[in-house]
Amino acid sequence: NNQMEEEGLRQIEIMSPPKNTSPNSPSGGVSSDSSSEEFSDTDSESSFALTVPQDHLGLAFFSMLCCFWPLGIAAFYLSQKTNKAFAQGNFQAASAASRQALWLSVLSIVFGVITYICAVVALISYLSGKPP
Repeated sequence: NNQMEEEGLRQIEIMSPPKNTSPNSPSGGVSSDSSSEEFSDTDSESSFALTVPQDHLGLAFFSMLCCFWPLGIAAFYLSQKTNKAFAQGNFQAASAASRQALWLSVLSIVFGVITYICAVVALISYLSGKPP
């Protein structure tokens, strides 16, 4: 358990932005921790990388129950996999599972809507007495 925590801390240290230690800096090569530091692109990217990816559980659950259920089940599984991967400290796997869960949920909803539309058209065609 401690090993997992140490690996997580190492990953956070690796992802943190480097300190300003250039010899041309105003402090003469010593890192500065003043509050007037400006945020660079690397600061925002590293803090973005540490955010919890959305699991899209609600969307996956809806697509599983109300739309095309085979894709909905896969989306539900991937949404659960997102939380497990993040809990283990695997941020890349969590992000990938989150994106896949979102796309499978959306695809399931699209297939479900197309299926419902085709069913309504077939029912209207049948009830009107004309062959499809």
